[in-house]
Amino acid sequence: MDAKELIEKLKADLTCSICLGYFTDPVTIRCGHSFCKGCLFQGREGAQETFTCPYCRGVIQYSSDLQTTRSLQKLSITAKRLRPYLLQTIVGLTTCEQHGEKEKLFCEEDQRTLCDSCSLAPEHHNHQVLSLEKAAAKCNRKLQ
Repeated sequence: MDAKELIEKLKADLTCSICLGYFTDPVTIRCGHSFCKGCLFQGREGAQETFTCPYCRGVIQYSSDLQTTRSLQKLSITAKRLRPYLLQTIVGLTTCEQHGEKEKLFCEEDQRTLCDSCSLAPEHHNHQVLSLEKAAAKCNRKLQ
């Protein structure tokens, strides 16, 4: 597993499946699934003692099956702060499997990173190829 896959797996492990964001005040239920406390109780009405896990539909006893997970909260906060730095270092870690060169370019048509040798290949001859920095700036402008 490469660094990018590890970072994405870490994010997935620290993400609430309801809001799709990093955990905020996470709770873990008996079935092993974790959610933001606010997300888990958002759809609950009244003072029901039991409800179901949004992921596996297992029955949850409000009074005994919920456990606050402080360590998961701390990990989520750390990962959220660390993620931009990790993503920046990934750019320097990617190398072309075919040529063994650093991938410093981005092909807009194929939506993939390229090394210098790959960018000269016939299949990219008429493609818009940018430096990774320019491609990232262009994507940032689109997002804004």
